[in-house]
Parts: sequence; structure tokens; C-alpha cells
Amino acid sequence: NAHNVAKRIKTNTTYLSKVINSEFNKNFSTYVNDLRINYAIVSLKQNAQFRNYTVNAIAKELGYKSADSFTKYFKKDTGLLPSFYIKKLNEVA
Repeated sequence: NAHNVAKRIKTNTTYLSKVINSEFNKNFSTYVNDLRINYAIVSLKQNAQFRNYTVNAIAKELGYKSADSFTKYFKKDTGLLPSFYIKKLNEVA
């Protein structure tokens, strides 16, 4: 969360939020979700073993509390459900 990140980099949450907003034009939560989804996409493309994980296991690996939340953000960013995205990657591989 923003508090932990701010503490780790020795700043406060207000400053952290302002920097993320000004640099990336998004709030902290959206920024973190985008990082998670990008990590998922790269990992799924590059790691065949990662593609064998269940959607629930991928969600937990990325720090989501539920597979539904991960699926919602994944579909929002890619236009595809994670399971369909994985299926398409496996067809190409």
C-alpha cells in the first residue's frame, strides 16, 4: 500500500501520491494495478510454467486478494479474460 511504499523510500504518502500523479497521470492504486497486470502479461509470455498456474494462483502471486479482482483488471487492460489470454498464448507456443 502507499503507506508502506512511502515509509520504505523515506517519504510521506502525500508526496508519493503527488509524484505518481504528476509523472504517470494516475493515482497510486491504478499505478500499482497497472504494474501488476504488466508483470502478469510479461510473465505469461515468457514463462510457460507460469501459464500452467491457475488464475487464482496467478492472482495471489501478484498480490491480489481475489481472482475476481485480478480478472477484472486484467480484462480492463487487455480486453481478454486471463484464462483466454493464456489459452491463446499456449496455441501460439
